[in-house]
Amino acid sequence: MTKENPFSVLNRPLESSFSNSSGTEVRCVADGVPNPNLSWRIKEGGNAPDVPGLRYTRPDGTLVFLPFMRNDYRQDVHDTVYQCLASNSIGSVISRGSRQRSFVECRILVTYWKTMNK
Repeated sequence: MTKENPFSVLNRPLESSFSNSSGTEVRCVADGVPNPNLSWRIKEGGNAPDVPGLRYTRPDGTLVFLPFMRNDYRQDVHDTVYQCLASNSIGSVISRGSRQRSFVECRILVTYWKTMNK
């Protein structure tokens, strides 16, 4: 006989910074009976839906940030606080906020001229 029980988020996501050229993955692990479903929320605004080409959630609950071009930076995707939501028929629990912050790599070309003193 399997007893249904409340569950807990075993692995709270950490804050991270990542480059636009690398992307990153954020895992959330929860345990419970029945097995919980994992989803992601934006701390200040509800669900964090997939954003084609920028962010999606894998079936195992991992939040994936894809590499992106400098012009595709979005503050609401790349610099915000996310929370992992674990839920089953017994209830739900949400993790503390986890700030995910991306930085955009850029190259700076510096040109200079040497002048001669007379």
